[in-house]
Amino acid sequence: MPSIKHSFFTVSKSAILSLSALAILAVSAAAGTFSVYHVGNSLTGDLFYDFKNVATRYEATQGNSYTWGLHFWAGHCLTIIYLHPDSTDGTGVQTAVGLTNTSSWAAANTVPWTTALPNNHWDVVTMQPFPAGDQGPNLLKDNIAAVNGMIAKAKLNNSNASTRFFIYGAWSEVTIADPGLFSRTYSAATIKLSNPDSTPGSTCRDFIEMLCDSVRKTNPDVSVIPVGEVLYALDQKMQNHEFNDFTSLIQFHRGNIHGNSAGQNVAAWTAYAVIFKKSPVGLANDSMPNGIDDAGYTNVQTINDHDKLLMQQTIWEVVTAMNKYTNVLPPATAIAFPAKTKTELPRFFATLKTIGYTLIQPEFVSIKYYDLQGRIVCSLINKIQGPGSFIVKTPTALRPGNVYVREFAAGDFVAQEQFSVIR
Repeated sequence: MPSIKHSFFTVSKSAILSLSALAILAVSAAAGTFSVYHVGNSLTGDLFYDFKNVATRYEATQGNSYTWGLHFWAGHCLTIIYLHPDSTDGTGVQTAVGLTNTSSWAAANTVPWTTALPNNHWDVVTMQPFPAGDQGPNLLKDNIAAVNGMIAKAKLNNSNASTRFFIYGAWSEVTIADPGLFSRTYSAATIKLSNPDSTPGSTCRDFIEMLCDSVRKTNPDVSVIPVGEVLYALDQKMQNHEFNDFTSLIQFHRGNIHGNSAGQNVAAWTAYAVIFKKSPVGLANDSMPNGIDDAGYTNVQTINDHDKLLMQQTIWEVVTAMNKYTNVLPPATAIAFPAKTKTELPRFFATLKTIGYTLIQPEFVSIKYYDLQGRIVCSLINKIQGPGSFIVKTPTALRPGNVYVREFAAGDFVAQEQFSVIR
């Protein structure tokens, strides 16, 4: 009978894990190829143009190569890409797989996502919603079906059992005539009162969070890359005059929709922080050559050191503060408990076959198992529970001879336990 060898540590979400505890968050531990597949329109283009540079450099430090693939349909929403993977309608579907940082993706091996996802191994897949309701069905329920359908297609390949899936939360429209339009539309707080069957596709905060919550009912490990939330936070800091050279979100765009070089760097740095679970502070600013889409915009390619640092710090603040959706816990230097008395803290224990815990009050509970590459092996619980005592069975997917990390989270309490399954 297998036995388990444990090492145990407990932290709060506001606490900071030591580097040894963060070993579970290393995405690529062994030399090999790290592969990412993107599905979306030109806002996804604004992400992958620079992310491939950032990811290639990072993976090189891990002894890995980086490859990527893409299903790109300009101006179209995720639901239409899902329903019509082979359509062109004059704008063209541009898809590619097996690309490196220097590949010309437009001339690469082109196949639709329906072929690329199940016939290749992917470490990461990103999917980008978009509010284009005039093309066909694009309600919340349609986006839920699209994300779940693409995940199911990828998992037809057994090598994608540990693939991590992300909803790419892009940004809302900006206009020179109305500088406050983005923040008003992105932070609109009424959409969550809507019926999922009638809620239109959007890039606002509520829609992205509703989509993630709904998809997690079927695929509990999906996460969000919150670029829209990052731009919202940057906008607040610009209004507080915290930047030297940046005063408006217009300076991150080359038109009403698309990001310029600065905006593409922000998107890539945010994706890096979520996918690799590392602070983007210190990443290079890639000068991206871009044309101008609309009059009055510029391609800001140079970012001074103060503003770059503030942007990257803001990204990390947002990504860790949104850990419910990003699955990135805040880092720090010491172990600490939340501001609760010991009798109020959840009580947690684990054996070979079961996990038990007692909640004094209702809490959002998450129980996840990671391998040492930071990939989620399985997720047992991801919902509000309590008060009361609960027992759940340990997963059967744990293989003898392997080392895992079990994470129990309830509210702002987190317990992590590293253990090996011994034959």
